[in-house]
Amino acid sequence: MHPTLLLSIASTGVHIDLSGQSCHPDLLLELMAVVVKADGHLSVKGVHPDLMVNLAKIGGKRLTIKWGEN
Repeated sequence: MHPTLLLSIASTGVHIDLSGQSCHPDLLLELMAVVVKADGHLSVKGVHPDLMVNLAKIGGKRLTIKWGEN
């Protein structure tokens, strides 16, 4: 999905599940900030541990990190 479209959709406050997608770390951090501002939610899976920590610091309860195969 195009980053501009993804950020635009995130600004509406919806739940976005990217657990099946690969995104650039900078985009994920920017997206997390938009999601928090819009009172939405973001789900990710399989990102680098440092990135998970940074996303959690920004997103708090607005972030779901999925573990394992499913």
